[in-house]
Amino acid sequence: MKLNRLLQRQLNKYLPESCKDNEELQAFIQAVHNSYESFERDLQLSERAFRITEEEYLSVNDQLKHELEVKNDSIQQLRSALVSLKGDQPMTEEGTSEVSDLANFLTEEIKRRVETEKQLEIQRAFYERILNQIPADIAIIDADHRYLFINPSAIKNEEIRKWIIGKTEIEYAEYRGRPVEHVAERMQRFNETIKGGVRREWEEVITRPDGEVEYHLRILHPIYKADGTLDIMVVYGFNLTERKKIEEKVKQSEAKYKSIFNNSQALICTHDLEGKLIDVNPTAISVFGYSKAELIGRNINVLLPHGKRAAFNNLYLSKILAEGRAEGIMTAYKKGHKLIHLLYQNYMVNEDGAQPYIIGFAQDITQRIQAEKGLRESEEKYRNIIANMNLGLVEVDRDEKVKFVNNSFSEMSGYPPEELIGENVGTLLMRGVDNVQAQEIMERRSKGISDAYELRVVNKNGQRKWWLISGAPVINSEGEFKGSIGIHLDITPQKQLEAELRKAKAAAEQSSYAKEVFLANISHEIRTPMNAILGISRLLQKTHLDKQQKLFLDTISSASNNLLVIINDLLDLSKIESGKIILEHITFDLHQVVQNVAHILEYKASEKGIQLHIDWEPGIHRAVWGDPFRINQVLINLVGNAIKFTEKGTVHIICALEPVTEHDQQCVSFRIKDTGIGMNEEFKEHLFEKFTQEDESVTRRFGGTGLGMNITKQLVELMGGTIEVDSAKGVGTTISFSLLFDYGTLDPVLAARNSTVDESALQGCRVLLVEDNEMNRLLAKTIMNQRGAIVEEAENGRIAVEMLQKDAAYDVILMDVQMPLMDGVQATRYIRHQLQLEIPIIALTASAYNSERSKCLEAGMNDYLAKPFDEEDLVRIIFAWVNHGERKNFVQKTSAEPEADALYDLGKLRDMADGDEVFLERMVNLFIKIVPESLVQLQEAYTQQNFTQLGAVAHKLKPSILNMGISTLRRDILLLENRAETEMADAVVEDALQHITEVLTTVVEALKVTRQ
Repeated sequence: MKLNRLLQRQLNKYLPESCKDNEELQAFIQAVHNSYESFERDLQLSERAFRITEEEYLSVNDQLKHELEVKNDSIQQLRSALVSLKGDQPMTEEGTSEVSDLANFLTEEIKRRVETEKQLEIQRAFYERILNQIPADIAIIDADHRYLFINPSAIKNEEIRKWIIGKTEIEYAEYRGRPVEHVAERMQRFNETIKGGVRREWEEVITRPDGEVEYHLRILHPIYKADGTLDIMVVYGFNLTERKKIEEKVKQSEAKYKSIFNNSQALICTHDLEGKLIDVNPTAISVFGYSKAELIGRNINVLLPHGKRAAFNNLYLSKILAEGRAEGIMTAYKKGHKLIHLLYQNYMVNEDGAQPYIIGFAQDITQRIQAEKGLRESEEKYRNIIANMNLGLVEVDRDEKVKFVNNSFSEMSGYPPEELIGENVGTLLMRGVDNVQAQEIMERRSKGISDAYELRVVNKNGQRKWWLISGAPVINSEGEFKGSIGIHLDITPQKQLEAELRKAKAAAEQSSYAKEVFLANISHEIRTPMNAILGISRLLQKTHLDKQQKLFLDTISSASNNLLVIINDLLDLSKIESGKIILEHITFDLHQVVQNVAHILEYKASEKGIQLHIDWEPGIHRAVWGDPFRINQVLINLVGNAIKFTEKGTVHIICALEPVTEHDQQCVSFRIKDTGIGMNEEFKEHLFEKFTQEDESVTRRFGGTGLGMNITKQLVELMGGTIEVDSAKGVGTTISFSLLFDYGTLDPVLAARNSTVDESALQGCRVLLVEDNEMNRLLAKTIMNQRGAIVEEAENGRIAVEMLQKDAAYDVILMDVQMPLMDGVQATRYIRHQLQLEIPIIALTASAYNSERSKCLEAGMNDYLAKPFDEEDLVRIIFAWVNHGERKNFVQKTSAEPEADALYDLGKLRDMADGDEVFLERMVNLFIKIVPESLVQLQEAYTQQNFTQLGAVAHKLKPSILNMGISTLRRDILLLENRAETEMADAVVEDALQHITEVLTTVVEALKVTRQ
């Protein structure tokens, strides 16, 4: 254990060694050690305290010495100051100390100074109170731009007013967060005022934080010291905002009333109490024709006729001075001494501090007065006319009670006026006649509706008459219905004539219908044997014939073809004249049609040694929408004529493009140019007339009915084209026509119909031939057997149905239309609806009318072939429906609905797009958009039994269905399209509409899924 050094020395000196290890002694030694340590610390603290106290005493002593010196210096300086203030007066009294004298002197001076300052404060408060109460912005600024004073009008916030004293304008702007533009402007004006030495004022525009604009008048008034430097600048100003607003309102009001005064259509003037004009507006100047200078200061009475001037002074002026207003009609002269009539209303105006004056408002009613005069004359004139005219006029009140009748109405009704006035005209004239129409008429009158109608009445003598009545409601000035007025014309003779005309029309329609039925029947009766004659002739031509037999057979074929041309011309003419010709609208190969025409007529051309050429412009789009059959008919006729009237040389079929505006259309020009006999100018004018030949020699030499060109022209025009002829006698003829086509894509079935098929095309095909004519059965069966088909026959529709009920495994059915017991249409409907078979059915029709074709398609047939038919046409159409794609038998349906991907085929659209995917996508999206709208329109048209609209919507929708390759709807959409022209049962239409709706809805949903 370490011990205090002094204690350790003492122990070493005085404590025996034997006691050092004693534990009890160790505790005592520790206590002594602690005492020694404590004593030494206290000793150190005491010594330090004595040192500090000594140092502080010395420091305080030095400070007191210094303060004494400062005090003595201050007393000396104070003495010097007091001497300078008091002058020669002694500042000390005898027996007093110098400091005491100074203190007394200072006390007195302070008292006097306090009193002076008190008086100054009272005076300052007085003036400040005055400045604070003045309703103007007041501030006092020193030469350094620091505020010395500002009143509450300038700054309402008391704390800011205290704060701003001693601050500059810039500091105030920064403090309030305001722009410094105004500060710079004020400082510039401040400095300019100092330089100029005169008072300066200006207007200042301030935008408040809330966006409001204020206007202030600012005034700077400088006050200078004796030496000419600025002492203070008195700044004061006034808030002009309210005054500005009032001035603006006054200005607007003045402009408003000035505008009214100048632009009013009324004449406005002011004149004094004697009638002298003070001011006039432009309308008054215009009406009177005088200039403003000519009117101002002029007395009004000089403008009046002499006879009216006394009344102006005695009546007008005296009245307006007495009552303060006057009104009436005044007649005056305008420039040129022309009288005018003014409707006026004038008032006296009294304004404080001004002479009273009159303000007048007038309207030129000259035309109205003249019109009223004319109306009175007209009323008198027409009153006489009404009383004596041949039209019956009657006016009734709202209860149908007669108020007025003219003489003609009395004569028409048989009642004299006194028996009609006050009576119900309907009760008198509609005895025994249904009066529902009369009640409806009165209801329309009460609603303010005018109309004309025919009404059957009974006159006083009991005779039934027909009247044409034009009626109108009578409405008073408050818009209330007060009755009606009617003009009556006896149309009994016209009604009798109408009845006779209706009978004649019905007879004519019956005659036309009989003609149509006759032509249809004669067509069937002639075409049916003609089909056999031509068909058997073609079959015979395939056999081995000697020269004489071949000559006889060629004669039969030529005569039959000529007869067929005549029949076709007569039928086409009849259809065109009756307006019942209907154009097809399908996609087809235009190039194929032209080639087929050349192929058909090539034999005739080669027989005459004529060259037949086709010039086809490469850019023509082959797949188009239109009627290929009518185009074929037109080209056959024109090219056939060209070959007929050409003895040598060439015939050209030239097809070229013409400019169009739509990107999805093309206009094709067809020109048939020959080197034949030509025609003269006179005959060209009559070329397209019926039964026209150039002369009898042409008829004897070339034959013909003279109908072909007339039919051709009308067909071209029906298709929207025009036809022209250019010919020179002995040189040749060029006939041209142009048609506009929409682009299309080829239907695979139609393409197959136009394709070439080989001899074994129908090998193994099972055909049901339904035909009542034995010759035609023989012809068709022979043709199909030669091509490898297996043909079974039925003599009428009933037998065919019975055969199908036993065995439906046929590839195709050839169905004649007109047959006994059950015709082809009835049989087809039974097959589709009762047997539920989808076997392709091809109509064999001898009718050339489109209505017959439409009826076939509506019944459920898939296609048709007109008799007499060509062998190749028969084979191609069967091949198209049986062998397009894989061979399959069409038997009774076994599944509910086909899958969506089997319902449509985008192949046609892809061919049309030619690799343009954007076009393809746009067409599909357009289809998705228009289909729901079209389905709604179809349903609405069917619900309203509006079959014209139904056909129009179906016609519009059909191209979209065909372009999308929805082949299952081809028959249904054609059925709806032609519904307005057929007598088809509603059940058939409803089934077709339901099928279209279901299939298109499925297709649209499937297309949406594929595009997600």
